[in-house]
Amino acid sequence: MNVKLTTLETLLAMPVHPMAERFPMWPADRLEELAADIKANGLNIPIVVWRTENMLLDGRNRLAACKLANVEPRVEYYEGEDPRALIISRNIQTREMTASQKAMLLALEFPETKQGKRNDLTSLESKEVAGFSPTLLSQARLIKRYAGDQVDGVITGATRFNTALRQAEENRSASSATNARLERMEAAAPDLARQVREETLSLGEAEAALNERQRREREIKEAGRRAVAEITSIQSTVIKIQMARDLKERIHIDRESVAIAAEAVALLQGMLLEQDSGERQ
Repeated sequence: MNVKLTTLETLLAMPVHPMAERFPMWPADRLEELAADIKANGLNIPIVVWRTENMLLDGRNRLAACKLANVEPRVEYYEGEDPRALIISRNIQTREMTASQKAMLLALEFPETKQGKRNDLTSLESKEVAGFSPTLLSQARLIKRYAGDQVDGVITGATRFNTALRQAEENRSASSATNARLERMEAAAPDLARQVREETLSLGEAEAALNERQRREREIKEAGRRAVAEITSIQSTVIKIQMARDLKERIHIDRESVAIAAEAVALLQGMLLEQDSGERQ
């Protein structure tokens, strides 16, 4: 990396790499101590800027102290291809952070893939991860996956690691239950499950729709069972009409009604053939 000079004003206006922003700034009293030292002895460790993106990679606290001391800082230009490796190596071992905070940062940069394997394995990861217990890293990755809104709080120390872990475990359990509900929905009503995946229906709405659908189906089945018992009443109805006509009662028989009855009988005969065929199989 080349060391050059640039203005304090330029550096203060420069964007900060997202990974670098995750490391908390020092408290005001410590910045003031550093500013006093810089004013007396100058800036010994240069600010690091990513030349390709013109972005600050390392030295936010030193830059803030230079502003307080009104000292123009020295700048080192990084020209590599993995700026996050530099950021982590410069901060993870030197920062006054707890093991859980550092583990959270590593989990953020080296998450697990969906298959449960570590993503983007590098020599940096092997070096940095080696200093932490597998259990702590696994827990940090669990927080990242299931309680992402707690990550920044853990890193800054505003949220206790164990508190975030409990939330992640609860969210994971809820997610598992939701997945099980969705699987049941997929088996019972693929069309509703598809709408849930497409986010046109919530899972609760889909379950309500399925319950209503199943209620209607039960009613139709029950009505069908009751109707079977009423088939024989057709014959008695016809006999009653015939008896009245035998007594010279003028009864008008509507052709359309007879045609409907004939169609119904034909439909019943088709059902009977289908039933007999199924029984033979």
